[in-house]
Amino acid sequence: MTLVVVLGAGAVATGLSSAIAARTQATDGPDPVPAALVATAFAEEQRGFTVSRRFAGQIEPMRTAALAFEAGGTLSRVLVDEGDVVSEGELVARLDTRRLEAERARLRALRKADVARAELARRTSARQEDLAQSGFASDQRLDEVRLTLAELEAAIAQTDAALADITLRIEKAELRAPFAARVGTRAVDDGMAVGAGVPVLTLLEDSRPTFRVGLAPRLAHTLSPGDAHDVIVDGQAYPATVTAVRPDLDPATGTRTVILRLMDGAPPFRQSGTLRLDERIETPGFAVPLTALREGVRGAWTVTVAQPDGSGGHVAAMAAVEMIHADDRIAYVRGTIRTGARVVVDGTHRLVPRQRIRLAADEPGLASADIGRE
Repeated sequence: MTLVVVLGAGAVATGLSSAIAARTQATDGPDPVPAALVATAFAEEQRGFTVSRRFAGQIEPMRTAALAFEAGGTLSRVLVDEGDVVSEGELVARLDTRRLEAERARLRALRKADVARAELARRTSARQEDLAQSGFASDQRLDEVRLTLAELEAAIAQTDAALADITLRIEKAELRAPFAARVGTRAVDDGMAVGAGVPVLTLLEDSRPTFRVGLAPRLAHTLSPGDAHDVIVDGQAYPATVTAVRPDLDPATGTRTVILRLMDGAPPFRQSGTLRLDERIETPGFAVPLTALREGVRGAWTVTVAQPDGSGGHVAAMAAVEMIHADDRIAYVRGTIRTGARVVVDGTHRLVPRQRIRLAADEPGLASADIGRE
């Protein structure tokens, strides 16, 4: 009886398994996952890449002059205002010179008196010499007349020197522009008393604006007078030419100062800008779009390449890379990529290794591009 029961249970189990298998075969399985359509580009190895660097600097005038009087006094008139354009030699300010004019008039009158007395002494000396030859004048009298004439001539020379000094002081009471420029700061007004050396006006030469920037000695050494570069101010590029590279280092920053001359029509003085320099770095690698990169484990990076599957199609494969440099669009990498590989340039987050993919280059109206060319 036990054997009959066991055989019956086995028969029932076998029948149920056969029924389930038949039912499973009758049911349709899930549709295969369609191959993902991806855009690819051919990788091309380069010998190096170019890095565009920017260095902050400032727009400055070629020459700046703080005009001041050599001697103090009262301002009679300031003839220009802030923002005015002045030409070389133009009168811009004047001191009150009435006291100097009065002193000059006094000296001129004193000179006339001395000239008159000298003329009298000269005539007296001539008469005394005639009398001395006839024996009617003493040598003492003749010497007195001669020395009086010499004293008056010395007094006239002293007065002439004083007049020259007064004339020079009157000329110095006028401020004139040393070069064609634009008035920057006006520090005083008419009628104010100013001391010697106190700035009255600041002139800025606006015909030759310059850009002053500090560069690392390694980069400054590559520049020479006459080199052309772009200065970026508020997103606009201004052509500039290197005029000087200072031989010393700034003790505060450890940089060398480079001066570039901008063309007329440059931005306002004291405005900040950047100097754009391109530096070539020689190291083999590939340039790929940032969208082709995918972060791997432990800070590593990967790119996805289209690998032939042997049946005319392609599957996704991961290639490990090291990022050498990146900007806002392109990354320069090296790793297991080879020249001619098809790199997936976008949508790598949707792919997994060995996933079937279709190349956009194989679709009508689409084509692959080369990456890595500058």
